[in-house]
Amino acid sequence: WSIYKNDFLDFCTNRFSEMLFFIDSFNSILDKESVELLLTLDDSQPIERIAILICRQRKIPTIFLLTTNLNIFDDGKRNWKIFMIDKIFADKFAISGNLSKQICIDHHIELDKLVVTGNPRYDGISNQKSSADNKTILLCLSGLPGVAWSTFLSMSFISYYEKFIKSVFIALSKIDRDVIIKIHPSTDTTVIDVNRLVSEFLPKAKIYKNADIFELISKSDIVISPPSSVINESLILDKPVLMLKYLKNDSGIPYEKYNALLSAEFYDVERKINQILFDNETRDNLSIGRKKYLEYAFEHQGNASHQIADLIRKIVEH
Repeated sequence: WSIYKNDFLDFCTNRFSEMLFFIDSFNSILDKESVELLLTLDDSQPIERIAILICRQRKIPTIFLLTTNLNIFDDGKRNWKIFMIDKIFADKFAISGNLSKQICIDHHIELDKLVVTGNPRYDGISNQKSSADNKTILLCLSGLPGVAWSTFLSMSFISYYEKFIKSVFIALSKIDRDVIIKIHPSTDTTVIDVNRLVSEFLPKAKIYKNADIFELISKSDIVISPPSSVINESLILDKPVLMLKYLKNDSGIPYEKYNALLSAEFYDVERKINQILFDNETRDNLSIGRKKYLEYAFEHQGNASHQIADLIRKIVEH
């Protein structure tokens, strides 16, 4: 305890000061403005939860709008419960579709809180026509170790991840295709030395970090990605997707159940890349699977923003 005591006290002091400042500031805003509803993109973090609880005290209705995936990690021994929906404090929880609804039911969220609106994040691309170049492959790299996947990090795991990604580079170097590499925007440094791998295996590849991911996906023939929201975006843009299963823990998203994508592990990555590029039957089947998965996971495709607006209007006018 003596080792951590001062750091712990500093953390608590700073964090509590932030929260108290936010409480005063938020109450001041509510005192001055006629706020009829609070719309939040999170329900689990301290600041957002404080805002929701203050609004509840003031009888101001609240909506939690889900704009990302709900992942359930399963290591074969236990499920990693989704802390963000351990309990929903907002009055209404706007979710994307039946997939999110089932996960919420499994987590015992009250049914009267759930409203299936679709995901407005994808409205802009749901009806977008792709301008694919059949010679371009988009390779997206994970945000390790700075995002959710860091739950499972270890030195041995990082070493395995590097070998896995290296095998992808080697496989792509044997194919006559242009390669674009998209690095996750949240990472200041990558887990592996991408520039070294590019110089060694794909010297003509282009590397981007903050480019428009929708545009990169749209112009590509196939997308190769670890588990990520990029996969949903690629499926919506009707792209064949190869998912790199470097995590042994299942994300809980039933892509493979619907045959929405092809998945590859370390030992078969080269074969799977060739399959998704050159096997027309595989590509036709994936096209059918994409549509089935999207119907299950995302209702009101291209119209979710209107559903959110209708929900807001209904609550405010009630």
